[in-house]
Amino acid sequence: MTYKEARQAWRRAANFVLSSDNVLYCTDVNRRKAEENMPEMSLRLVVPTTMIQEVLHNCHDSIEGGHQGVVRSYQKVKHDYYWIGLYADVEKHVKSCLNCSSEAIRLGMCSRSDHSRWCLWTL
Repeated sequence: MTYKEARQAWRRAANFVLSSDNVLYCTDVNRRKAEENMPEMSLRLVVPTTMIQEVLHNCHDSIEGGHQGVVRSYQKVKHDYYWIGLYADVEKHVKSCLNCSSEAIRLGMCSRSDHSRWCLWTL
């Protein structure tokens, strides 16, 4: 590990806290720079890679998720969870959702980048 990588790791480590029951959380506040009179920081659960798909399913595909779009699904996941590449994973999951894709076609919606003759346009 280079000095630069070690310094970056040290800075990032300040944003994580290990609970008494050995659960890792990401904080939205750098604890080294936080002052004593600051409001309580929010904690987001750090999700292991083996559980990312389950979290995405619960936050998008389930009844609570409601098959929201990329931005709303991302905001919902980001509120409680953290992992590296979170936005990209949410975007990939939502765009690959068969229910959302078939509903978009049924309603006549398509992505702005889709200029194929199969795209349905509505007025």
